[in-house]
Amino acid sequence: MSLTITDLPTAWYDGGRYRPRIRRDDGARWFVLDERFEPVTQVPTEAPSEPSAGREALAGAFDATYRDWGLSTDDAARRSLDELGQPGTAVITTGQQPGFLGGPLYTLFKALTAVAAARAYRRTTGRPCVPVFWVAGDDHDLDEIRTTYLPASGSGLDEDLAFTYPTAADRRPIACFSLDDSSRAVVDSARSHLRQRRFGERAMELVDLYESRSLAGGFAALLCELLSGTGLVVIDPVRLRSLAAPLFERVVNSPDRIIEAIHSGRERVQANGLRPVVGDRFPLFLLVNGKRHHLNPTADGMRIENDAGTTLSRQELVAMLTHDPSTFSTGALLRPLLQQYTLPSVLSIGGAAEVGYHAQLAPLAKALDVDAPRIALRLNATLVDGRTAQTTEAATMIGLSTAESATAALVKGQPSEEQVRIRELSQHVEGELNRALDTLPENLPQRRRLRSGAAKIAKDIRTFSERIDKARTQTQEAQLLRMTKLWNQVFPGGVLQERRWNVLHFVAKHGTDWIGELCDHLMDDPLKLTHRLVAFRGARETQDNPDEDSSLKPTEPEGNRNYGE
Repeated sequence: MSLTITDLPTAWYDGGRYRPRIRRDDGARWFVLDERFEPVTQVPTEAPSEPSAGREALAGAFDATYRDWGLSTDDAARRSLDELGQPGTAVITTGQQPGFLGGPLYTLFKALTAVAAARAYRRTTGRPCVPVFWVAGDDHDLDEIRTTYLPASGSGLDEDLAFTYPTAADRRPIACFSLDDSSRAVVDSARSHLRQRRFGERAMELVDLYESRSLAGGFAALLCELLSGTGLVVIDPVRLRSLAAPLFERVVNSPDRIIEAIHSGRERVQANGLRPVVGDRFPLFLLVNGKRHHLNPTADGMRIENDAGTTLSRQELVAMLTHDPSTFSTGALLRPLLQQYTLPSVLSIGGAAEVGYHAQLAPLAKALDVDAPRIALRLNATLVDGRTAQTTEAATMIGLSTAESATAALVKGQPSEEQVRIRELSQHVEGELNRALDTLPENLPQRRRLRSGAAKIAKDIRTFSERIDKARTQTQEAQLLRMTKLWNQVFPGGVLQERRWNVLHFVAKHGTDWIGELCDHLMDDPLKLTHRLVAFRGARETQDNPDEDSSLKPTEPEGNRNYGE
């Protein structure tokens, strides 16, 4: 298996759907690549700040994560974990809520970008650098991550299949949920679907990692297996809360200052004509009886939302922090600062929404005496099969923006210009032949037969025209079908592929070697601002695709959103 990777031309961005965007204050959409608050585009080179709690405590948090989730480590991961305990080791951080069965493709793209950027940092500076994936299982928005989508077949023409974790959300963190009988039935259905592919067994092995683990642990195990050999390591943020207790205490003791800083960050964004991504709510949650509730500042303490209006004084909250800091959980604006406080991070990798809310962070970081984190945009990419990818150039040229645009390539019910000209030629030839026959004597025996021949010649010309038009129509329809298949790969369900399809589809069809190949490609410029078209090329590419139309084969393609994509 090999990949053909192409940076899409500017024309692809003109349609808008490829653009990583957040909402502007005027209701339009902001393209993060061409306006203020641009993400970092070069891997930094400075040494990291040492984590506040020290290296030994940091290493212990990672060890506890791997022990709790029963994660195995290969040589590269063990080396990364060892380096995290050594002064001077930098970290490049990314993360996401643990999507069911691995979540959408952009989760993998975040991890790959972090790995490539960490390698680039190590190569440039000579210092160790570890890519860290923050598995945000402390988030409680189960509805946001419960459904994963796989293509129904290889044809690209059917609706996607949705596999949904069935248990009702109840404000417990995602990490508290695991497989039961009803969710196992969903998993078994996904396994049956994946089994049909050439590498279906490999995909099913990844799915099986969820057994006997929580949704967060299963997600972490799947990610570690997909990225084995890269040195990527995962962290459970719950294991960092004791290290972050002093930061939480600053937040609890200065609620007015925190709210003022959040307002200031929003105003800075609005001054540039943009709509802030994150609201102005107090960025701290509390776990009560295992459920995650927002804290709202009051005159003398904090009120717990959704808990009968219970209010705790600041002294009570500080005492809780001292006794058990694991009961506190960060909101979207506080989470990047928690990372910066507990990890020796030199760079974060995120999606468009994260770039948007990092634009609001500077005043809050200053209020909490934490360095404002820098963020780079993750890999943006679309994966297409080689045969389908052959229509990419044509789709680009015609400015394909909707499936209907492709349909417009066929003018149904109307004769082509060539057909009109040939019909006119037929009439002209028949007329000229008949005029020539009119010069023959009326009593000539062959005259009637010659007129019949003239009519047949004219009919043959018309028939030839019809054959040309039929051949053209068949070619156009075949091209239209290929373009429609491309469209359904690029925008399945009307959204960009990386936000919808699950990586297991591509693992089942193509294995996992391509992941390392894509990562190696990113090494040259891991933070390049482009959208990459990644085409699979392989000799046996379609042998496991019984749904593909053989007639088309060529004779020789935020609850609290802790993380935005």
